[in-house]
Amino acid sequence: AQWASNMGAAAFATVISGPFNLARNIQFATGTMEVRPTITSVVLNLFARAAQKEGVIDRLKHLQNRLRIGWGTLRVAAGMALGQQVYDMLFLLTK
Repeated sequence: AQWASNMGAAAFATVISGPFNLARNIQFATGTMEVRPTITSVVLNLFARAAQKEGVIDRLKHLQNRLRIGWGTLRVAAGMALGQQVYDMLFLLTK
């Protein structure tokens, strides 16, 4: 149960950080002679474009595609949960 809750929390945190990672990547991809977009403008643009899609499913697909939510999210969540489990086990061994 502890591992599952850790994995769920890690997956949630990974998904929530997605818009900020997208904004950072767009800023890094901006040329030196171009005006760098703000995090706020990137995130607002992301949700504005999603809102233009027809239907809830297409909106969610757009967000999933732009934020790259998928197997990598699951891998990160499993890795973080496993890391916490190893930490807890080592912590108990040192008592």
